Amino acid sequence: HMAPVHRVQYLWRGWSRYAAAAVILLATGVIVYFLATSTGTERSLVNTHLPEPSDIAPGGDRAILTLADGTSILLDSAQNGALARQGNAEIVKTANGRLMYNIQDAREGQAVMNTMTTPRGGRYELALPDGTRVWLNAASSITYPTLFTGKERKVVITGEAYFEVFKDQRQPFIVVVEGKLAVEALGTHFNVNSYADEGRIKTTLLEGSVRVSPQTAGLPDDRSSSAKKAVILKPGQQAQVTPRQLLVINDADIDQVMAWKNGFISIQDAGLAEVMKQLEEKTKDIKGAT
Repeated sequence: HMAPVHRVQYLWRGWSRYAAAAVILLATGVIVYFLATSTGTERSLVNTHLPEPSDIAPGGDRAILTLADGTSILLDSAQNGALARQGNAEIVKTANGRLMYNIQDAREGQAVMNTMTTPRGGRYELALPDGTRVWLNAASSITYPTLFTGKERKVVITGEAYFEVFKDQRQPFIVVVEGKLAVEALGTHFNVNSYADEGRIKTTLLEGSVRVSPQTAGLPDDRSSSAKKAVILKPGQQAQVTPRQLLVINDADIDQVMAWKNGFISIQDAGLAEVMKQLEEKTKDIKGAT
C-alpha cells in the first residue's frame, strides 16, 4: 500500500526539479534578450574577463610584426627585450607586452616600413617612433615607418585602432584607412573602426581635434576635391563615412566605442546579432589561449 504512494511522491519531486530548471533557463533567456535589445539610456557593459585556468584574458596580447625584409615575428611568444633592428631603430618588446622603437639618431638613417597584424580575438599595443601610442583591435593591421621624416607622419590601418597622438605641430599625424579615408590630427585621442562588415568607417574623437577627409587616399595637401567633404570633429563627435555620404553624430557613445580597448563587450543599443558576434570573438580567443 505504501510503495505506490512513495513512487508517486518521488516522480512528482523529479518533475518539479525539471520544471524549476526550465523556468530558470527561460528567465535567463528573457533577461539576456532584454539587455541585448534594450534601447534605454542605461549603459550595460558585460565584463568578459572570465577566470581561466591559463590566466589569459580574452582579447590577449597577440600579434605578428612583419619587418621590411619580410621577416615575421610572433610577438605573443617572443621574449621581452630587443627583438630586431631596422636602420637606426631598435625594436623592443617591453615587460608589459608593448612594442616600442628606440631611435638612436633621428637625423640620420633611412625609414623602412613595418607592419603589425592582429589575429581574430587578439589585440596589441604599440608605441610608434614619435611616441604616439596605438592600440590595435582584433583582425586589424597598421603599417608605419620606423622613422618619421618629411612634412607629415603617415600610417595606414585596416580594421580598428585607437590612437593617442604625440603632439607635434611641425608634422601633422595622418591615418589612412584602406585608401578610403584620411584622419588628420596634431595631438589628440581618437578611435577608427573600419571593419568591412560594419558597412561604414567610424571615426570617434575623445580629445583634441581631427579633420576627417573621405576619399582622399591620405593626401591632405590635395584640398581641391576633398576640402568640401572634409569635416573637423569636436570631442564626443563621431564621423560615419560610407561610399555615398558622410554623417556626423554629435553625442557618440564613448563607452560603447572604447569597450573593446577596456576588455568589455558593450550591448547598449546593440542588436542580438551584434552581441553574439562580439561574444564569438571573445570565445575564440579563450579557446585559443587554453
